[in-house]
Amino acid sequence: MRKLCHLLLMWGVITLPSSFASAELNQAALKRGTHKVQLGDVRIHYVVAGHGPLVFVTSVGWGLGATLERNCFKPLESNFTLVFVDERGNGESSLPADLKDMSTSIMADDLDRLRSYLGVDDITLMGHSGGGTIALEYAERYPKHLSKGIIIDARIMGDDGGRDTDVFLSLWKDDPKYKEAIINLARIPEHFKTDEEATESMSSYQDIYFSKPSIYVPIYLRQSGQDINVSAVTQNAHNEADQLANRQQPKDYGVIEAKLLIINGTVDAICPYQPAQRLHEAVPGSVLDLYANVGHFPYIEEPDRFIHDVAEFLSH
Repeated sequence: MRKLCHLLLMWGVITLPSSFASAELNQAALKRGTHKVQLGDVRIHYVVAGHGPLVFVTSVGWGLGATLERNCFKPLESNFTLVFVDERGNGESSLPADLKDMSTSIMADDLDRLRSYLGVDDITLMGHSGGGTIALEYAERYPKHLSKGIIIDARIMGDDGGRDTDVFLSLWKDDPKYKEAIINLARIPEHFKTDEEATESMSSYQDIYFSKPSIYVPIYLRQSGQDINVSAVTQNAHNEADQLANRQQPKDYGVIEAKLLIINGTVDAICPYQPAQRLHEAVPGSVLDLYANVGHFPYIEEPDRFIHDVAEFLSH
């Protein structure tokens, strides 16, 4: 922590990146607080917090807003301006008229429309889990507009580590910590009828997200503000749109120009670390930061290390 405090003192005097210095910023749209903006066919909700260089933080795409990230990433606000974005149909952002327009690719397009609206030439973007999928998609679709990307325990389309997940589930199926969660995971329906059903389904297997569920699930629930109500409409539409698109993200690793920090827990059964390793190997200059014996939420299981690692990456 002493090293972190020293670094934070140094970062208090860092200069703004070119995206701040050269673009004609929409100052009103970057004031601290809650904002909504009409971007094409959807109204996007975002929250601006903190001071310093700009960092976009995207929600997942499958039915939750960015409340958890807003609470867990607060220490970064001392030295960075964080723009927490609820993707279309997630959190307080609206759904499109056509639910076929709920794919990861279109959500990445929304982020670029928001970038343009804010008057920023290039951005830094951070995303976790499904948000990491969106961040990676942005890196591939808009390589000229992304300077840095932070990909945290992401589901990579076309390389989701399914076989590695099966290994975890096979090893853990009789472990009392995970036995019930693994049974419930196998019962997830392809289509949810109500928000309550979608929320209860996720809650029924949430133990599998953590290396020590009894310790970390309560922290996860507290940091989520109990706001973990999943939108069934969004989850159904997002899954169906991505299945239809059949994106193969590894095919486009070669177009990525941004510097990437790739973070993954080594005992994440949902988004295993092996695809993260392959992403790192394919993108020159990327940094792979594996958290040993940590599950799907590094920033909950090792918050001090996570904040230090992210802040150090952003400062260079």
